[in-house]
Amino acid sequence: MSWQHRDNSCSQIECLIASGADDTMLDDYKTFDAKGNVGGKLKTIARQRKILLERVHENERRIEYLDYLTWQLEHTDA
Repeated sequence: MSWQHRDNSCSQIECLIASGADDTMLDDYKTFDAKGNVGGKLKTIARQRKILLERVHENERRIEYLDYLTWQLEHTDA
């Protein structure tokens, strides 16, 4: 489900929490928000996005190992 289809009831902080942002990141975001620093808020969001994307790529590599192991077992004379 893309963000366009979600309801708008998620506050900015709630969205960050739902994304798994840690307390430090939340504090940074709140500080930027209090100062009206949109650029800082965007950098904080980008930092969390990068963390999540790195986890996705790490898990993709793990899946590739499992796929290779499966292929090996299916194509090896047992």
